[in-house]
Amino acid sequence: MNRGTVIAIVVGVTIATGFVIWMVRNFNSHNYFWYETYRPSSDQPYGLSYTVDLLEHFQDEKPEWIRKDLITALEQTQAPNYLFIGEKPLYTDEMADALIAYISKGNHAMIAANEFPVTLMGKLFNDGTEAGNVLPPFNEADWYQDTNTGTAILNSYHDKYFDLYFRYPGLPKDRFRFSYRVRDQKESHSWRYFQTDTGGLQVAAHDDRHYPSMLDLTIGNGHLYLFCNPVLLTNIYAVDSNKIPFFNIMFSHLEQGGTLLDEYSKIPPSQQAGDPEFNSPLRFILSQPSLRSAWYMLLAGAFLFVLFRGRREQQVIPLAEPNVNRSLEFAMTVGRMHYLRGDHLHLVQQQMRLWRSFVKDKYQLVAGEDQELFISKLSMKSQVPESAIRDILDTYKSFKDRLSLKEKEMTDFYTKTRTFYKSCQ
Repeated sequence: MNRGTVIAIVVGVTIATGFVIWMVRNFNSHNYFWYETYRPSSDQPYGLSYTVDLLEHFQDEKPEWIRKDLITALEQTQAPNYLFIGEKPLYTDEMADALIAYISKGNHAMIAANEFPVTLMGKLFNDGTEAGNVLPPFNEADWYQDTNTGTAILNSYHDKYFDLYFRYPGLPKDRFRFSYRVRDQKESHSWRYFQTDTGGLQVAAHDDRHYPSMLDLTIGNGHLYLFCNPVLLTNIYAVDSNKIPFFNIMFSHLEQGGTLLDEYSKIPPSQQAGDPEFNSPLRFILSQPSLRSAWYMLLAGAFLFVLFRGRREQQVIPLAEPNVNRSLEFAMTVGRMHYLRGDHLHLVQQQMRLWRSFVKDKYQLVAGEDQELFISKLSMKSQVPESAIRDILDTYKSFKDRLSLKEKEMTDFYTKTRTFYKSCQ
């Protein structure tokens, strides 16, 4: 066993040990998930189990769950209240019509959501149709339609704290302060609101910026309450004794006699067949402490397998010798062969071709019939005297009808071209 293998094993064991210790400390029965689930059976900070207990205590009877079909439940129930708490209710047109008809009979409904479906908002506020004459026109700046999800998204701002005031006559004007927590830290949260211009609608509650947070809408003989910060109704605030007056005021909007708790509308219409509590296997696994621990141990084992056994195992590949640049040796060999042949005229011709190619590439000039014009332009661009350029051309012209050259004539010509290369700009 070589040194590299030993180091890899030590590092792997250290990582595995640290992961197990971290998992034992963080994934036991006292661990909390700090994200908004709005699940009525969840005792996590942003679940609803304690909120449901408060509602049951307030009304002295257990709520009636809607898990199968909202329309049938609204038509058959004797309960005078409807309550939705979640991210957004996914109403179809038929479900929105059934809810409006239920409220119009004299019942009460409260929808606490971050987003409201256009299928409902379009029917509540005057959109030019018979179904849209329930309420006066609403300020379009209050919400805009998300064409992908079909929801009406409210305006919002970020802050660590949220202050709420109720505006009903006779109620105390005390401030209810809330803060959004993740573990032991208070973090900034997106607090939603309706615009101040609510078209004459009844504002039930507002924040410290005087933005409406809750609207009281009269529909027929009943009332619909729209509350745009549902996170305030979750467990983390329901277990706070200082927030009990807030929950009492919120639930006082509902009549005695039972409440319909809507879980069915939290599911997309394409999945509205079954219990929403278990529509995700992974969500169920993570909700159980023992299964959650097993799941993370499985992930840790897979990670360690990929880290150690997943490495490519093969014999050591020998290092290849680096390539050697022999271009200079080749050039010297070719030059030596030309020199030994004694063909000085051929070497001068090669030098002239290289010189013309150099001038063409660098200065975009080609020698033509008008030699004087060529010399003038080349001298201007290269900053080489015209006499030196003319000397090169005249010398080469004198060799044109020669059959051979002496070595000294060849070296003199080479010296002239070499001088041009060194002095040109």
